[in-house]
Amino acid sequence: EVAKLIEGFSGEDKERAAEVAGLIAGFNDEDKARATEVAKLIEGFSGEDKERAAEVAGLIAGFKKEREEASIAWKELLTKMSAKEKKIVSIPEALEPKEKEVSIPEATEIEEKEVSIEEKVLEFIEKHPEGVRIGDMEGPLGVMRMRLGRIAKKLLDEGKLRKEENLYFLL
Repeated sequence: EVAKLIEGFSGEDKERAAEVAGLIAGFNDEDKARATEVAKLIEGFSGEDKERAAEVAGLIAGFKKEREEASIAWKELLTKMSAKEKKIVSIPEALEPKEKEVSIPEATEIEEKEVSIEEKVLEFIEKHPEGVRIGDMEGPLGVMRMRLGRIAKKLLDEGKLRKEENLYFLL
């Protein structure tokens, strides 16, 4: 009886071994099929890449040609424009501009005006012992803020004013 059991087990082992060998062969066939599919996909991708590269090269060549044509057109336009500028047109004497005498104010006049503005700034600050901002002087004095700022800086440097935060005080 034991011999029969051993013989039965041995037969079953052979059947299982054959079954496993068949499964392994099936897996190998499936792997080969998958590998073939992947190779075809990769080949397709590389073909598409080559097509894209060719399209891009064509676009770049087109852009280069357009750029060269535009450059030539610009050069022609500039040549025509400079040729027109070089043409000398005679102006009839009646239309010729006549030179006018322009008087240039002397530096002393300008300095006098600035001194008077400086005096106005000092008088305005003197009337406001609580301190004055540049923007507060702009309207009453009728002078632009930028100019008032420069004048105030000059007066600060001369020691006629002192500044605390945004307020100016007379010394």
